[in-house]
Amino acid sequence: MKRVLWILVPMVAISFSLPAFAGHGKCEAGTQECLNMMVEKLANKGWMGIRLDWNEEAHNGTITEVIHGSPAEQAGFQVGDVYQAIEGVTFDTEDEAVWDKVNANMKPGNTITVTLVREGKTSDVAVKLAHMPEDVLAEQIGTHMIEHSTKAMNAEEE
Repeated sequence: MKRVLWILVPMVAISFSLPAFAGHGKCEAGTQECLNMMVEKLANKGWMGIRLDWNEEAHNGTITEVIHGSPAEQAGFQVGDVYQAIEGVTFDTEDEAVWDKVNANMKPGNTITVTLVREGKTSDVAVKLAHMPEDVLAEQIGTHMIEHSTKAMNAEEE
């Protein structure tokens, strides 16, 4: 399993539609352009409050942390739950139009449905998205910008 920090729900949907937010070294934008895009896109995205280990082969993630006081905690998410789908869309879906529709609903105050597997049983859980806390926003942007600058430095060395 590849360890991935996921504090926000929309990062999955964004990664399918905007390579700059994939978090896997795929950002092709210049540093300032990338920073501006991230601030603009993430400032009004809904936040759930989970961290998980992502399994690329299975196209799902196991929740490793539910942030105290987060919408995910209020919805009943638990460490060990397997995050299977969002709004009925599984993470192996490559149709950009589908992800655009999912992404459009990822606003603070909206309620979304997440498919979880707990102890072998699948259930759909409704979670009301919140505004992303400023420290979480800074962490997401900072982490990506470090990856972005590392990629740029490596390209210069080649």
